[in-house]
Amino acid sequence: MSYRRKIVHSYLLLKKKVGLFIKKKNNKELLTFSFFLLLSFFFWTLQVLREEITTSYTINLEITDIPKNILITSKIPAIDVKLRDQGADLFNLYRKENKPVTVPFSPKDMRSGRYTLSPEDILSIVQKRITGSAQIISVYPNSLVLYFSIGQSKQLPIKVNGDFRTKQQYMISGEITTDPQMVTAYAPEDLLAKLEECETDSLFLQNLSETYTTDIGIKPVPGVKFYPDKVRLDVPVESFTQKELQVPFVIKDLPVDKILRTFPANASISCFVALSKYSQMKKEEFSVIVDYKDIVNEKQNKVKVKLEDYPVYVSNVQLLNDSVEFIIEDKIIHD
Repeated sequence: MSYRRKIVHSYLLLKKKVGLFIKKKNNKELLTFSFFLLLSFFFWTLQVLREEITTSYTINLEITDIPKNILITSKIPAIDVKLRDQGADLFNLYRKENKPVTVPFSPKDMRSGRYTLSPEDILSIVQKRITGSAQIISVYPNSLVLYFSIGQSKQLPIKVNGDFRTKQQYMISGEITTDPQMVTAYAPEDLLAKLEECETDSLFLQNLSETYTTDIGIKPVPGVKFYPDKVRLDVPVESFTQKELQVPFVIKDLPVDKILRTFPANASISCFVALSKYSQMKKEEFSVIVDYKDIVNEKQNKVKVKLEDYPVYVSNVQLLNDSVEFIIEDKIIHD
């Protein structure tokens, strides 16, 4: 069979199938329903295009002519406009490409670190995009204050804003860290003066059973630009075991002519420690205090002891003997 005959054969076969489809009662009803549905939609569209409609329209801004030594530190918001017009005119508005409206950078006072767009400025921006018969009902925001920095910056430490909990028999085995440990904040001088640290975005995790690493954002501050605006967060997690240590007491504020003897001579400490650090842990990393000032006020020969310092990688630290007996002796000083 030639190529032409194949085409003719396919056409006749398709024509036959379409004819059979239309002859069926159900298919006729379906075609009739579809025709009137499309017709209704056509007339509804014509009606909508003639009517006045209230809708929202978004205008994006682009700040231009910014000097090389200037950094805009605010997030530049879009302008949301509520307007009313005939459907046909609104259709033409939405059909056009919604390019950002350019706004030249021209603050009145460069030293202030603020570029203000008044309600009149905002309305002028809106009217550049929305012309013709459209009625502007509302504009949000109706004014803008954009912060900028003329090279001013400050290094800030990062505070991790989160709550991290492990499964049973696991623990946070060390310091929760970020990489980098500091970020640079750019802002006008008066805003920088108020900043002592920055925070990460909030993060809450439960049932951790292994070290958790992720990228996390720096919590935004109005008028401040952070670089970088994301850091690497590391939460070290390991299984743990219990360990007990004997730690010598540190005697605080003892007069030079006195000797203080405690019974027992060492503090007994219990703590949880990660398996990887079990053999590394030393008693010198703990500090248990006996304060001579507390002894002076004691009527009995027993005094409370205080756990003053311990490693960051241990948890559930407990003093097994929270008080000790003591005697005070005079020190023999030879001439």
